[in-house]
Amino acid sequence: MSTYRFIASRHPLKELSNPHVTLLSYQDLKERKIPVGKVSTTFETSDPHEKNFLYFDSDNQIHDLEIRPDDPELYARPYTEKQHISQIRWRYNPERAEVLIDYIREHMKESGADEVELWSIWTEDTPSATMRPISLSDLTLEVIDDLFGKEEIDSPEGLIITNE
Repeated sequence: MSTYRFIASRHPLKELSNPHVTLLSYQDLKERKIPVGKVSTTFETSDPHEKNFLYFDSDNQIHDLEIRPDDPELYARPYTEKQHISQIRWRYNPERAEVLIDYIREHMKESGADEVELWSIWTEDTPSATMRPISLSDLTLEVIDDLFGKEEIDSPEGLIITNE
């Protein structure tokens, strides 16, 4: 089963892109002497100057935290009624979890959101889920680790984070 992680809010969520990605053209690769095997192609093109390769300085940077808007009807709807859904894409580590906590705090402060949900679910089934309420002031690395620190989950689970 595939795991899907997302954040849900009644307020629009800002997109968070991987800050380490560099978009390069074939010409850029030649000039920088970067082997083609060290990049990912985003789309095919015959123009050597069109930027269609994703490049990262290190493999660790590939999995940095990204928060991208997503269609709630794909996977999230059985778990939340909130209209703004963004997929959380990353390879968990404590530094990235801190960035996620800061993102949530900033979102709640700037948007005036009274609550936000975090979910870790399966894409195939929609069995009953475990939901835990927590206040923003109690949101810690340990809480995020408990939800997102596992490669595989036993059952869908989520957090409702309230703004005290």
